[in-house]
Amino acid sequence: LSLGSRMLMQGVVGMLVAFYYAWDMSLVLLAISPLSMFGAWFFSHSASTASAETAKAYAKAGGTASESLSELRTIAALGAENMQAEKYGSSLNQAKDAGIRKSYRCGFANGL
Repeated sequence: LSLGSRMLMQGVVGMLVAFYYAWDMSLVLLAISPLSMFGAWFFSHSASTASAETAKAYAKAGGTASESLSELRTIAALGAENMQAEKYGSSLNQAKDAGIRKSYRCGFANGL
């Protein structure tokens, strides 16, 4: 609550000072500010969504690794090492793809 009120007051006082020194530039600033606000929202939203996506993919990969280590004798007896390695690699690729999507989204948001 205190951080929000501080930011609100900084914005209001900043606009008042800007209008005092250069009213025409202040109007330009006011016209462009919705685009800037959308960029900040989009950056925040895409970063949090992608972080959750990445965490989910890494959790799946960790579950596969944990399962493989706990059932090591069974996997070795069945000769399923390659299958488990491919399953783990697939989970890591999902995490990598989520990270790449996050980079594109955050890059686009920074461009706004």
